[in-house]
This record gives sequence, structure tokens and C-alpha cells, in this order.
Amino acid sequence: MIPNVSVSAYAAYDGERDYTLKDGRMGPISQGRETLPGWITVALTTERGAYPIFSKEFGIPLSGADDRSLERAVRSALMRDERIRSVDEVKILRERGEVSVRLNVQTVYGVCETETKLNV
Repeated sequence: MIPNVSVSAYAAYDGERDYTLKDGRMGPISQGRETLPGWITVALTTERGAYPIFSKEFGIPLSGADDRSLERAVRSALMRDERIRSVDEVKILRERGEVSVRLNVQTVYGVCETETKLNV
């Protein structure tokens, strides 16, 4: 099953290469600061092992996770990227049946703060 992506430009990093989906075409792009937030979103919204386009270790287990195991999975998934030096803060937010994660990540480019809605 292919993930449903409803954006005109999309960036991802599978642990080896950066990719972009733009105008219906997927191709490699250069690594850099601008791809990291996209990679974080893809890593945290992809069910581990669910899509053959990614390695079996890419993503996080999204179903049935409590906050503590979800936080460990988030940290583990993000630390796979060589551009990430540390994950200093992970806050799991549960509101009205939705789960989001708010992050403070130290990278080779500086601090990256982001919030991602999870598909739990």
C-alpha cells in the first residue's frame, strides 16, 4: 500500500538517501537543512516495516503504543539520521482522540523544533 500524500512537494530521507516527490515524480535530492523537517515527519508518520520503499527499520510502530514506548520509538527513529545529534525533548500530546509529538532536536544545522500529528 502506498501512503496517501496530498501535497505538491514532499521530501523524505530513508537513512541512506534523500528523495523528493514533486509533480508526480520521485527522485533523489541533495541533503540539507531544508529536508530534515520533512524527513522527521515521514519517519514519525510511517508504520515501521509497512512500505517496501523504506527499509524495514524505518519509521515507528504506530499501533497500540503507550506514551513511554512511543517516546522511545520516536527517539530511536530520529537518531538513525546522521544529521541528528540528539533528541532533547519529546512531548506526547493527546487531545480529542488525536496524538501529536512535539520535538526539540539538536542537528548538525542547529536546533529543529517541530510538531507532528501521528497516525495512531
